[in-house]
Amino acid sequence: MQLALFTPGAYIWPVHRSFEAFIASLGAPANGANLLADSPAYPARQFTDSALHGMPPELDRRLTSLHRVIYTALLRPVAFFRREPRTFVQYFMPDLEGTAAVDLVSAFTYYFVRRPATELGVVGGLSVLRAVFFNHEAAEPSLWLHNSLKRLDDERAPLRPFAVQFSAPAQAREHQLAFALVSDRQRPAGGSGWISGSLRRHTDGLVRVQAECELDPSLDTPEAVAAAAPHLEQEVRQAVGCVFGWQMREAA
Repeated sequence: MQLALFTPGAYIWPVHRSFEAFIASLGAPANGANLLADSPAYPARQFTDSALHGMPPELDRRLTSLHRVIYTALLRPVAFFRREPRTFVQYFMPDLEGTAAVDLVSAFTYYFVRRPATELGVVGGLSVLRAVFFNHEAAEPSLWLHNSLKRLDDERAPLRPFAVQFSAPAQAREHQLAFALVSDRQRPAGGSGWISGSLRRHTDGLVRVQAECELDPSLDTPEAVAAAAPHLEQEVRQAVGCVFGWQMREAA
């Protein structure tokens, strides 16, 4: 199972198990779109190392520095950062706030702990990186994501999930893929703009999409959820379809 991160400004597909490779991938070709539907990055295709060859030298140097600084922090005892009031992004990437690189890091942490890096403390952000990149020596590659999620059970924010399941168009080729998707970079996490899920091919040959977003706090009754459900489902289906270039029909 691969992991992919999709944001309006840029995407990483796949996310490699190497921490160094992940940081380098933050230099993926980026654009200034705020909405997924307006982004020239989609439909997405698998990311290759060759796509990084055009990275601006200053960004390359910045990401090399970021890798070194975060890696040094990972070697420090957890107690060193206990009293640090800044978020992970404010501490490690303040000059990159508002960029596609920060959006990708936030999509990454959201997949594992349901919180973007812009809201996650330094300890929390480092915990995610340790669990995902530095605690999997004995794990089978195919179980990498499963084992990382299990290690982070206690770190995961509570979620009121809204689940959506549907079949991808028959021509869909993508499968065995887990993903985090941000459809609008200006919307806060905790709504239908932040989606996580997976694509798996079933025995009938069709790819099944399982996706979920968080219910907005304003949907505080079963009646409110039921009334909003058709719109939420359609929004999730359209966002996933936009990423992969599928023509999605209206949900029945």
